[in-house]
Amino acid sequence: PSHLFLLSEEKIYLSPENGEILSISRESEKIIFGKSNKVSAGDHLIISEGISGNDLLHARLEEEEEIYTLYKEIEQNAKLWQIHLKNYKEKENLDFKGLKIKLDAVGVARDINTIKSWLSDPETIRPKGINDVNKIFDLVQASREELVRCKEAIDQVKSLRADAKNELNEKLEKIEVKNNQDLLEFAIGSKLFIFSIHKVESIEKIEVDRKNLKYKIENIEDHFK
Repeated sequence: PSHLFLLSEEKIYLSPENGEILSISRESEKIIFGKSNKVSAGDHLIISEGISGNDLLHARLEEEEEIYTLYKEIEQNAKLWQIHLKNYKEKENLDFKGLKIKLDAVGVARDINTIKSWLSDPETIRPKGINDVNKIFDLVQASREELVRCKEAIDQVKSLRADAKNELNEKLEKIEVKNNQDLLEFAIGSKLFIFSIHKVESIEKIEVDRKNLKYKIENIEDHFK
């Protein structure tokens, strides 16, 4: 599922259910980098068109070149389960329905939209259940050595991302946002980001193919034509 944020002036913004997003909480009045499912009606979203929370996190990691180079290597290992699953789908000439049947057979019961997200979403590091990684490796008949390397890398990526997220939040908390301010700009490393600020009127959960998430403000009528 995805979160559909209904904004003022009949605008909307779509975010993955567990996607990272910038917001200003009514309670704290501070900028927070966190999960979209923590945002409530009355909060404000801080949006830079075409930029996802994952892009901001990578910008923070890029500030330290050696760490970022290491991170990219670790992340590639963490995504071995995705890489093997994508290659398996192509090798067996399966559509997503066929891939779901194969996954169901090894005990990985997920809907088709989740499976599509696994194979296309750069923010996905692992399935919700870590044991699903074992089952996927069994399905694609990848080596035990790669399984161990993948699971170790998943833990390392989670730790590095958590540290980067905390450091990013420390920076964001220092940025002052005035009442009725509708634009905001700040730098992360060498990159300057320009954001617009929008009040959230209400929130709905809807099913949207991950590839259709554009990370931009849209008109309601344009999206639901």
